[in-house]
Amino acid sequence: MEYCVVLLSICAGLVSGICWLVGSDPEVSEAIDFCRHYAELSLQLEDPTFMCSSRFEPVEVTVVASPWNFPLAIPVGGVAAALASGSTAVLKPAPPARRCAAELVRAFHDAGVPEEVLALAAVEDGEVSRRLVVHDGVGRVILTGSYDTARLFRSWRPDMRLLGETNGKNAMIVTPSADPDLAVRDVVASAFAHAGQKCSAASLLILVGSAGRSPRIARQLVEPILADHDFAGSETIVMVNGMGGTPLIELYLMYGEVKALLDAAGVRVARNL
Repeated sequence: MEYCVVLLSICAGLVSGICWLVGSDPEVSEAIDFCRHYAELSLQLEDPTFMCSSRFEPVEVTVVASPWNFPLAIPVGGVAAALASGSTAVLKPAPPARRCAAELVRAFHDAGVPEEVLALAAVEDGEVSRRLVVHDGVGRVILTGSYDTARLFRSWRPDMRLLGETNGKNAMIVTPSADPDLAVRDVVASAFAHAGQKCSAASLLILVGSAGRSPRIARQLVEPILADHDFAGSETIVMVNGMGGTPLIELYLMYGEVKALLDAAGVRVARNL
């Protein structure tokens, strides 16, 4: 068990760029929680009281299309949900996460899930992937990705039973009554923890009233950012992933004091949303 956890943690770190010791361990724990959660819920499908006299009919095949930035918890959650609801599952990971997906599928097989019940489709994005998700034998698709990808899937097959978790813009609001120390700590942690890859990471900071004119908040916010991340001389505050420097999360600072400090440090602040 310990070997499996360490191996999956390292795989997750290599894929998403997070510190495997700090960032991957919670993700492995979340994956374990998913397995326990859906196993418990599956028992309720046999409970007439819970089902209210309705009859549950599982789909035959569920395709789980998982992302690269959370290569463990999200695919495990989708696969566990499908299996617990009586469906076979095909895991189609994002190409950078194929190694991690192979290890977690092997973990499911080692735990007793038959190979014919859970399969890995480690294919590139493209025509083969399209044929997989639109196949007549696929009864449901679980997608974690962009809204554009969800729309693309539906354009391929309008009647697709699609369960989608798509991207959004997450804001943190700091009011004048907030504790500055706690606010700055939470903003920096939300924006930059987990290598900035969390789908719930703060990408917009809104300071209300006097909070936006507070030199204390400005100074406390800028210092840990510039100390912990090499932003000096960069064009903008932006987190990048480990897959060639694709911009992933921008932290928008909507007030003058912080912008002035960052300008002095040679960092341009993105303003447009």
